[in-house]
Amino acid sequence: SISNASFTSNDGITIQTQYSQIDWACRLGRWMPSEGVFNGNFSVPECNPCSVGYYGNTSGLTDTTCSGQCTSGHFCEAGTGHPEPCPAGRYSPVTGAPREEFCIPCAPGQYQPLAGQSDCLTCPAGSFSSDVGLTACDPCPLGGYCEEAGAASRMVWEPCRAGSFNPANGSNS
Repeated sequence: SISNASFTSNDGITIQTQYSQIDWACRLGRWMPSEGVFNGNFSVPECNPCSVGYYGNTSGLTDTTCSGQCTSGHFCEAGTGHPEPCPAGRYSPVTGAPREEFCIPCAPGQYQPLAGQSDCLTCPAGSFSSDVGLTACDPCPLGGYCEEAGAASRMVWEPCRAGSFNPANGSNS
């Protein structure tokens, strides 16, 4: 809203504030300076989108950095109101990620069951993950065990010694 402000203009499309600031009613993810010289159609002013890598989760923002840099585990395209979480199976260790492509798939031997995370988890002993971007690890098969954490394939599976048997999936000894 524009209230309690004084303007000058000679050309019909430029205004300049003189005595008070303008409080623009921008929607989330957008900003507008509160003072200075403005150009455009003021019957329906268009606020500027927050810069890529930044988000604007309140109204009344007055600069390109809006509410701040996008948090780790998330990405913010131009005009983002709330940081978008990286999907499960992916992570982003950096702040200010501008696109979903900056969400990195978890490597083999790792997983991430939750969205919006800044790192992946290591598969515990007794399990493995052989592909990228997984949300869970697979248990090691019956008849043996997987002793090491972070196994990237079932090739680490060791069969039980002769004369013994392991009836459980996911064993680490």
